Amino acid sequence: MTVILSWNVNLFSVKSGFDIDARADTILYTIMELNPDIICLQESSKFFNNRLTEKGYILLGAIKSHCGYTCSFVKKLIYDKIQTNNTSNINGNYHYIFKYDDINIANFHIEPKAFNIETLDQILSRIIKKDTDKWLFIGDFNTEVSLSNTNLIDIAQNQNLTENTWTESFLINDSRKEMRYDRAITFNTNIYDLKVHRKYFGQSDHLPVSVKYV
Repeated sequence: MTVILSWNVNLFSVKSGFDIDARADTILYTIMELNPDIICLQESSKFFNNRLTEKGYILLGAIKSHCGYTCSFVKKLIYDKIQTNNTSNINGNYHYIFKYDDINIANFHIEPKAFNIETLDQILSRIIKKDTDKWLFIGDFNTEVSLSNTNLIDIAQNQNLTENTWTESFLINDSRKEMRYDRAITFNTNIYDLKVHRKYFGQSDHLPVSVKYV
């Protein structure tokens, strides 16, 4: 069993009244408590990536945008199961792709307000090369996607998993509510036990999401 964790940690910028060091300390402690085998981060920073490697994780690679780093890490004990890895930027939508054992994992960070079902179809059609390939797409999708869309249901083979990956809504600037859309989409994979870790509400403006793979 392998535990895969995804989290938009929102550590890429310093804002007025924002203690980025305190947030990084808290998030690092939480990740160590959850003890994942594979970590997929969005909006991370170089210094936080270094802190994870100091804890024994291996940085597979990262792709940088104006929202920080989309990056992936694995424990040293399973590093020999990593076969390939690369970065991708499709129309300003960033993802880090790697293969673990027999499953391809894409760590997603879709641009805010620019996402729609056609964008997802375009990205997945360019990534998935064979109908028999095994995929897990996990990360920050930023905008709602209706699961009633036929094309998406064809891709999201495990509908029970995808329907339960939404995080909660948060007040932004006390003036409006925005949803945070962190989720997982599977394709030919044996993924189970998806958890949205709501007890860590407030550590970032997103919540950590984990799945298990066997």
